[in-house]
Amino acid sequence: MTAADVRQILAAACRTAGSAKAWAAANGCSPSYVAEVLAGTRDPGPKILDGLGVEKVVGYRRVTCPE
Repeated sequence: MTAADVRQILAAACRTAGSAKAWAAANGCSPSYVAEVLAGTRDPGPKILDGLGVEKVVGYRRVTCPE
């Protein structure tokens, strides 16, 4: 899942809540923070991720095999 996917999930959650302001109030976020995440100018942080039931995962993978 990408940050763009999370923004889509957030947008749907805001529609369900009636507005971004309503979703923000219900999840302890400021409306301006939610708007910035929806616009793609900020990454979703813990409060937004928790409100959406999403977890940020960072991983590593080998791109070449050692010889």
